[in-house]
Amino acid sequence: MTNMMVHRPSRRSLATGVVLAALVLVGTAPGAQSTSMVGRFKARCGYTRSLPDDPIVHPGEPGASHLHDFFGNLTTDATTTTEALQAGSTSCKPLGDHSAYWIPSLYNDGTQVAPLKLAAYYNLNGRKPGSIVTFPVGLRMITGDGTATTAQPATVTDWRCLPKTTVRPVAGEVPTCDTTSHLLLRLNFADCWDGVNLDSPDHRDHMAQSKRGDDGFRHCPDTHPTAVPQLGLQVEYPIAGGPAVTLSSGGQFSGHADFWNAWLPDPLSHLVDTCLNTPTACG
Repeated sequence: MTNMMVHRPSRRSLATGVVLAALVLVGTAPGAQSTSMVGRFKARCGYTRSLPDDPIVHPGEPGASHLHDFFGNLTTDATTTTEALQAGSTSCKPLGDHSAYWIPSLYNDGTQVAPLKLAAYYNLNGRKPGSIVTFPVGLRMITGDGTATTAQPATVTDWRCLPKTTVRPVAGEVPTCDTTSHLLLRLNFADCWDGVNLDSPDHRDHMAQSKRGDDGFRHCPDTHPTAVPQLGLQVEYPIAGGPAVTLSSGGQFSGHADFWNAWLPDPLSHLVDTCLNTPTACG
């Protein structure tokens, strides 16, 4: 597979400038080497639309999937390509993020509920500062099990209340939040890449999860040696949750998410180097 793209310099420069202007660096001082240090940056992406499409699992097949909520790139549908995403507009800030993010649609007592927004966190996740490589253009990956009928590991997906409350739901179940709170769905992706494939037949095998070593840092396995940003998604809904909430993929336990990387390379590289490899918490 190839991921070579041609970009107009003026466009890259504009996107990079937007990112640089938006960065507020806070927290840990650059250069320190502690496993407790935080390296992180975030993209905020608006909800764009819902479609029964999945361009990773069912490429070129409109209507072949359960209903998904899409965020980020405004062009995403069953016919999506990396070239189309990079040429398209985005609902994300920074504007350099042209990626596509999607999750199953949510229903409350049978009525679809439009999400408010998505926050995409790109994390160091306990790896050694300086070890993180940017996502290759066109990388696709999935997290979570859309067929799950029992609770998935909380490290993969769970439900929370926002703002955080004392409500503690049964594992994997949707909590009933305070009436002043919103429901939050959280999902985390694998953070190690095989260094070769932009996708795999099951859309998962080219990725793996890092594990903590004796030195206190997390390390990638030999089969997937390339440390990439650990992507975590948080999707906010304007409801308080409860037992009537279900997902279009089935029940409350089937949370999953898809990501198609179409960041413009310069802004993404800058953020990875400045926020993850330094490391620094970037607002």
